Amino acid sequence: MEQSFTLRTLYNYHLELNLNLFITIKDIKKYVFETKGIPIKKQCMILYGKELKNSQTIEECNISNGTIINFAYPAQYNYN
Repeated sequence: MEQSFTLRTLYNYHLELNLNLFITIKDIKKYVFETKGIPIKKQCMILYGKELKNSQTIEECNISNGTIINFAYPAQYNYN
């Protein structure tokens, strides 16, 4: 089963994702690194005021269709 959700940056960029429930936060960060060049250690994903841990799955984080995850990273990296 897959969930559709959005990563929203502090700089008002959005990335729509449709992923399997068993994908980890680290897997998402790896994808962002591969597509946007932002190092995994520099990425921070926040949901409901809490930072998501790399080892957590989408399911464990209670991410459901339409969820918006806040995504922070240093300004020196261009997300475009």
